[in-house]
Amino acid sequence: MKKNKLIFLLLIFICCKENENFKTGILYVPIISFLPNKGLSNDKIAEVKKLCLSNKKNEHNEQADSLKLFYKKLIFYKLLDKPHIIIKTQNNETLTIFLNKKEFKKIEKYLYINTHAEIQISLYAKKLNNDFYYSDCITNIKEIEK
Repeated sequence: MKKNKLIFLLLIFICCKENENFKTGILYVPIISFLPNKGLSNDKIAEVKKLCLSNKKNEHNEQADSLKLFYKKLIFYKLLDKPHIIIKTQNNETLTIFLNKKEFKKIEKYLYINTHAEIQISLYAKKLNNDFYYSDCITNIKEIEK
């Protein structure tokens, strides 16, 4: 029994890095998204990079410029090919969290099913900037009846 506890504590220690925060929230799947949950393919990444790296500014469309800025941040943090989820926390904060592929597989099935339950996710996430987090450690996934 002591051996199991030691292994469990070791796993938590490995999973938790000192600059990461523990986050818990309900999985949120928006109707419209500018980035697929699974990340972009290599062809699409090349297309986005080409568009973003052009210095051409759209004088008539601020939304296009803000979308370009959004993609530039993704390029900077090398997140275009990373899967991501969105969670809503208890204090109604919406967090975009990018994941490694192994952790995404744990959640993927909940993104595409129409369920009457909410999916509560707990994880350790590193804040990259005001818009994005990165996690390679999901600690708990739980279905909660509405």
